[in-house]
Amino acid sequence: MSEIKAGKLFASSTDTVWGLIGRPSEDTYEAIYEIKARDKSKPLILFPKSIEIFKKYCKIESELLDNLIKEHWPGALTVIVSCSEDLPTWLNPEFDSVGFRIPNSPSIEKIFKETGEEFLLSTSANLSGEEVVKDYEEALFEFVDKVDLVIEPQKKETAAGTASTIIKLEDNGDLKVLREGDIKINAVA
Repeated sequence: MSEIKAGKLFASSTDTVWGLIGRPSEDTYEAIYEIKARDKSKPLILFPKSIEIFKKYCKIESELLDNLIKEHWPGALTVIVSCSEDLPTWLNPEFDSVGFRIPNSPSIEKIFKETGEEFLLSTSANLSGEEVVKDYEEALFEFVDKVDLVIEPQKKETAAGTASTIIKLEDNGDLKVLREGDIKINAVA
C-alpha cells in the first residue's frame, strides 16, 4: 500500500501555495486546526475532485458561477457558496457556506487518485499568522513529524507563492471579491 493511500494528512504543493491537505474525517479536521494552532472561526477550504462533486455539495445554481468555474478551474479561484446538507456536520460547523477550489496540481490529482476521496480538506501550510512554507525542503522541516507524508512535488510543479483569489456568491446572486490573488474578478451585483 502506498504512503498516500495509507495516509490521512499531507503537506503538499499546490498551484498556489503549499498546503496541509487532509482526507475528509473529523479526526483529520481537528488535527489540521491543532497543527496550525488555527482558530476555528477560520474555516477550511475543500478541494472537490471534480465540478460534478462540487455541484453535489453546493446549494446555489448560477450561470455566473458556472461561467467562472469553467473559466478558472482547475486553477487559483476559491468560491464560497452555501453548502448542501450532504456535507458532514462536523465540517466548518459555525458556517452555512464553504469555500471550494479545484487546484491545477498534479500532486493533488495524485492524492485523489490514490485515496479515491470525493473531496479533500485544505488550508495553507503554516502556523496561524506565520508565513506559508515555500518549498519541499521547508515543508519537510516544518511538518515531517506532524503529518503522515510530505509529498514531493510532481515534475514541473511549483507553487506560485500567491494565495488564491476568493469570491463569495451570495444566495441572492451578488458576487463579492474577498481576497484578490493572481486571478482578477470584477464583482457583479
